[in-house]
Amino acid sequence: MRAAERFDALAEGYAARTYADPDTYAGGRARLVVSLGPKLYPCDEVLDLACGDAHMSEPLQAFGLRYRGVDGSAGMIAEARRLHGSRLPLEVAPMESYEPPEPVAATLILNAIGYPADRVAFLRHVAGYTTTKVVFDFNPRLHDAAELERDLRLAGLQPVARRAYLVPQSRRLPAPLAAGLRRLEPVDAAAALVLRLRGQWLYAAVPYRVA
Repeated sequence: MRAAERFDALAEGYAARTYADPDTYAGGRARLVVSLGPKLYPCDEVLDLACGDAHMSEPLQAFGLRYRGVDGSAGMIAEARRLHGSRLPLEVAPMESYEPPEPVAATLILNAIGYPADRVAFLRHVAGYTTTKVVFDFNPRLHDAAELERDLRLAGLQPVARRAYLVPQSRRLPAPLAAGLRRLEPVDAAAALVLRLRGQWLYAAVPYRVA
C-alpha cells in the first residue's frame, strides 16, 4: 500500500485522534513558526507541506498569515475541506514536486522531513520558492541533527535558529508539568537532555544562493 493510501485510511478525525490536545499543540507550534528565525508578518503566505487535515491552519491564520495546504493523500485533503470548507487553498500533490503558484514567505515541513527519498533535492526545490524561511521539525531520537544541517546547506538553506518543542503529541500533561517543560524549551542544553526521551527540535532555515 502506498503511503498516500495509508493516510487516506487515517484521514477521518485525524487531528482529534492523533493529538491529545490538538489546539494547544498546534497553537504552540504556530507561535514558533512565526517567531523562530526571521519573523513572519500578517498577510505573509505560509505553505504547509504534508498538511494532513490542515489542523495548523487556524492558529496560523490567527496571526494574520495566509495559509496554503498540500498533501499527497486525497483523503486528508477531503477531510481538510470538510473541516474548513472552501475558504482555504488546498491541493492534492506530492510534496517533493509541488510548487506553489507564487513564491511563499515560509514553507512548513512538520512531521514529514523523513518522507522524501532524496532529502537534498527536495529541500533545494523548497528553497527555490521560499523567500523568508523553511521551518521543519524532527525527532532527534530518529534523525541526526548534524546530517540534517549538512543536507540543508547542500540544498542552499542556512539553519539560523532552533527550539525544542517538548509538549507531548499524544498525552495531555498536568498544567504544572506542561508549564515546566515550556520553560525548558528555550534553554538549549536542558532541552537537549529532555529530547533524549521525548519531544522534537524545530528548526528555521533561510534560503541563500549556492555558488
